[in-house]
Amino acid sequence: MKFSAIAMRHWRESKGISLGEVSKSLRQSVQVIINYETGMLVPNSKTICRIASILDVSIVALTDVAVRFKFINLD
Repeated sequence: MKFSAIAMRHWRESKGISLGEVSKSLRQSVQVIINYETGMLVPNSKTICRIASILDVSIVALTDVAVRFKFINLD
């Protein structure tokens, strides 16, 4: 499984959580969060766990598996 930038953005937006809120919770800049969501940076496993907690989703929901098996509706 690989981290999915698309899944992260989907869950953040669908839950109405701002980039700033994620940034503050992770103690990282907004630009770093944007880089995660665009795939320019890949968070480490600890950060992925923290993102999942912030977004209140499973770790699998933030992976390519969620996108591949259409757990996320991107239409």
